[in-house]
Amino acid sequence: MDDRELLEMAAKAAGYVVRWYDDTLAYGPTFGIEVEPGNPCGFDPWNPLTDDGDALRLAVKLKLIIGSHGGGGEVWFDDQKGCEGHIEQDYGADGSLSELEAMRLAIVRAAAEIGRAM
Repeated sequence: MDDRELLEMAAKAAGYVVRWYDDTLAYGPTFGIEVEPGNPCGFDPWNPLTDDGDALRLAVKLKLIIGSHGGGGEVWFDDQKGCEGHIEQDYGADGSLSELEAMRLAIVRAAAEIGRAM
């Protein structure tokens, strides 16, 4: 699953209405969520893969339990509708991910599992 699919499934789990828009001149392809339905300017950039605040708000909204181990981040989830599990995300064999990157990715992967089960 690529980043776009992960983000779409995570947004679905959180109940967000999503759209992709391209602001290439300023930021490149950016993901947006609708924050004020009916408002044509109601989309704000949202990317829990790169933004700590977005990732933490997603974890809180979905009641995820987050933790860490010596080699990365881990997340436990239970949506009370039959979707439950545990995601571990290591730093990569070459250490290419930081601790925060691994944790954000684990949160988004867990949210995507919930979204896929919906």
